[in-house]
Amino acid sequence: MQPYLFFDLDGTLLVYHEDGPKITDHTKTVLRKLQDSGFKLYIASGRPWAFLDQDLISFGFDGYILVNGACVYEHDQILARHPLGEERVKEVVQNFEKRGLEYVYECQPYSYLKEEFKKLETFYARCSVDFDKIKRLVPADVAKHTLKLEAWHDTPENNAYIESLKNMGFGIMGGDLTYEIYDATINKATGIQDIMQAHHVPKEMTYAFGDNLNDLEMLATVGHAYAMGNAIDEIKAIADEVVGRNDEDGVAIQLEKLFL
Repeated sequence: MQPYLFFDLDGTLLVYHEDGPKITDHTKTVLRKLQDSGFKLYIASGRPWAFLDQDLISFGFDGYILVNGACVYEHDQILARHPLGEERVKEVVQNFEKRGLEYVYECQPYSYLKEEFKKLETFYARCSVDFDKIKRLVPADVAKHTLKLEAWHDTPENNAYIESLKNMGFGIMGGDLTYEIYDATINKATGIQDIMQAHHVPKEMTYAFGDNLNDLEMLATVGHAYAMGNAIDEIKAIADEVVGRNDEDGVAIQLEKLFL
């Protein structure tokens, strides 16, 4: 059995350019060599399917652990899916509406963003999001299928409300501009465990690279954990090794040292 490799996207595998975040040519070359040798390559990201650009999809990864583990793909088949829960989603969205917060429903395969939510629209446009997979007409049963919510940073009072959702069993991750709201019991590690169980993969054959808080459980689960040079301190503290930065081909250089 060849190793199973799991990669976070933003801050890890992706480098930001003027035309959006991309995998560098060097990293693509290294990944392709490993895949051609039988290595299994998986994306492990907080992004939903709708937020993956065509460059990522067309590369041909063996699978995707998306929305922080809430949806696990093997090629074009869904291996596992974990919705947030219809009533919880309805309650949170009702409060978002009362507070005037912009938000998006992240489902599978589409995400749903109201036409009037221009702040989020502008933000996602800078992240190479495929707007063909973002629908503006929100279906009546969307809460039943929601895997994650994302909301715009607003006022200190609204931010405090979002943080309070931890009391409802949600995990909360705040970025520079948005909050991700997901099921606290589901994460990238549970997605990796879905893969490991499906293929009887021993822990020592699993490797992961990450940089941010939603990578903590993933790095604690695999046999070999690597923090990017640009990772937060909490990630560096639990990693087996700190590698180069994402904008210095840190993933590719480490893989070359390990396997090529």
